[in-house]
Amino acid sequence: MRRPPLTTGGREAAPSPPSPARVAVLLPLPVDDAYNYALPAGVAPPPGRFVRVPFRGREATGVVWGAGLGGIEAARLKAVAAVLDAPPMTAPLRRLVDWVADYTLAPRGSVLRLAMSVPAALRPPPLRTAWRRGPGAPERMTEARRRVLALLADGRPLEIIVESAGESTEETDVLELVADSWLDIGIKLHT
Repeated sequence: MRRPPLTTGGREAAPSPPSPARVAVLLPLPVDDAYNYALPAGVAPPPGRFVRVPFRGREATGVVWGAGLGGIEAARLKAVAAVLDAPPMTAPLRRLVDWVADYTLAPRGSVLRLAMSVPAALRPPPLRTAWRRGPGAPERMTEARRRVLALLADGRPLEIIVESAGESTEETDVLELVADSWLDIGIKLHT
């Protein structure tokens, strides 16, 4: 059974055209409807963008689900607080949220919560420290610097071989963690 399109605030909106100064934001709450929010001047997030919006005395993270409906007075709308610098939720994923909600008769917001269940995905990636060879040679050439520069000279990734007895699960787990972390900075660890 196909559900009707999203409404606003639990009531069917009057059949008026979508307003460009508002968006429908679906929140990860057990509700089936998106809420209308006003857009600040110069901000026009496309569907799928993650936004912070005021909701019941706090800020909540939601997803722009589409254009806002015109059935609510503009003066009653709260403004979108921020558009998050995170990859948008893709159209196929938004359709999947709608499909799962339709199929299981669950509120769309509850299904959205499952799709947004990794809060770290909305945070910016951590800064990584990387080294590269600059132009020229260092003022003071030590033996250690000479070995590092020799490894960096041809541009190949650094690879390290570590031999271990492999009898301790702790040792194996630590080596796996170190290998994953080092791979992020371009060093491959063979165990």
